Amino acid sequence: MSTSADLDAYARTLIHGDASIKNAYASSDEVSVTYARPVKLFGFIPAHLSEKAEVDVDAQTGAMATVSKSWWGFLASDANYDSFQTELSTQAASIPSAEVSGSLSASAKADILSRIELAAQASAGVN
Repeated sequence: MSTSADLDAYARTLIHGDASIKNAYASSDEVSVTYARPVKLFGFIPAHLSEKAEVDVDAQTGAMATVSKSWWGFLASDANYDSFQTELSTQAASIPSAEVSGSLSASAKADILSRIELAAQASAGVN
C-alpha cells in the first residue's frame, strides 16, 4: 500500500466487510476505528455500544493504544472489553519502530488498521 488512495480503498473494504465497523480514520500520527460492540444493557437487554479504538504514534513514546466507550458504557456489561484493550495494547506494542518514527506512511496506517481489526477479532471469542 503506497498511496492514500490505496489506504482509503483498504479502509472502505474493512468497513464493508465488517458490519460492526462504523468508521475508520487515519491522520499523520493516529489511526482509529469506531465500531459497535454487542453488550447487555443493565445485564440483560441486548444493545450495541459504540467504541473507538485508537492507536497514536509518536517517535519518542512509540505506539499507544486506547479504547473509549460511549458515555453510557458504564451501564453495559461486556466481557470482551478488557480482553480487547489488552489485545490492542499488545498489537500496538509490536508495531515496528520504523513505522512510528515521524509521519505515518499509507502502508504503516494500513498495518495499524489491520492490527486493530486483529485485536477485535481475537477478543470477540472471549467470554
